[in-house]
Amino acid sequence: MFALLPWLALILDLLALSLAAGFATRSIAAVAALAGIAVQLAGACPQTEFLPQILDAVALALIGPGAFSGDARLFGRSTIHLPR
Repeated sequence: MFALLPWLALILDLLALSLAAGFATRSIAAVAALAGIAVQLAGACPQTEFLPQILDAVALALIGPGAFSGDARLFGRSTIHLPR
């Protein structure tokens, strides 16, 4: 199990950089949440350490990118029009 930890750290670092850049925010956040769950199931870290990151990633995946993210610059700002 410990042989996989450097690869897992590299994957989590790449996910964090992608989120910081605002690239494919919803997809990357969902993958980050799944990676956090995998770390929990592997027993690599205490539960109290990764649970907030998992919940943040799930919230970000549901909410989506902000107005100044890379996704907004590539695809334009999206707005939600509610019927009256």
